[in-house]
Amino acid sequence: MCSLATIALAACGSSAGRRPTLATNTTVRSTAVSVSRVPAPLIAASAGNYYFTYSNLKPYSDVTIAAVVVTNRGHDPISFLSTTPVALRNLRFVGGRIADAHLVSPGTYRAFPPRGLDGRALPLYEPRAFRALRSGDSALLLLGLSLAGTTPGTISGVEVIYRAGGHQYRAKFREVTLLCPGNANSRGDCATALADARAVKD
Repeated sequence: MCSLATIALAACGSSAGRRPTLATNTTVRSTAVSVSRVPAPLIAASAGNYYFTYSNLKPYSDVTIAAVVVTNRGHDPISFLSTTPVALRNLRFVGGRIADAHLVSPGTYRAFPPRGLDGRALPLYEPRAFRALRSGDSALLLLGLSLAGTTPGTISGVEVIYRAGGHQYRAKFREVTLLCPGNANSRGDCATALADARAVKD
C-alpha cells in the first residue's frame, strides 16, 4: 500500500515481466483500444496497476501529471488529436500536452504548463501541434489538473485520440491519480477518494 507523500510520486504495483498486448474493440487495462478493427499501434511503455498521490496541495492550485509514456509499435506515423483525463472527479482539467519522451522526464510539476528546474519553459506541444510520432518513437502524455476546491480530486487514467494509417483510434491508459488538499488528510478523505478511484472500471 502506498502512503500519501508531500508532492511526491508514489507508484504501487509492478510491471516487471509483463508486455502490453494490442487490443481491438475491447477495453483492456493499460493497452490501446481501437475505434476500428485494425490493431491499435500505440501502447504504453509499461503496463501495470499504478496509482499516484500528491498531497498537501493548496485548493485551486494547478499541477501537471506526466506519467504515461507511449510508444508507436506500428509501421505508420501517428498524429495526435487530443489527450484528456478519464473519470475526472472534483478536479478541473486545465489542458493536455505532449512531449518528446527523451526531452521531458516523467513526474509531477507544480504548475501548468510546467517549467524546468532552470525556470525555462519545457518543450511541450498541443496534441495537434506535436510532430508525427514515427515507428519506434516514444512520447510523454501530460495533463494539467487543478483542485476544484477543498475536496480531494481523482482521475482513473489518460485517454488519447490519434490517427495512423488512415484510421482513427481512442486509447485509454490506466493511471489512477489523487490530488489531495492539505486540510483533507486528517479526515481520511484522501484515502477514501483514492479507493473510489481505484475501483473505477474504465
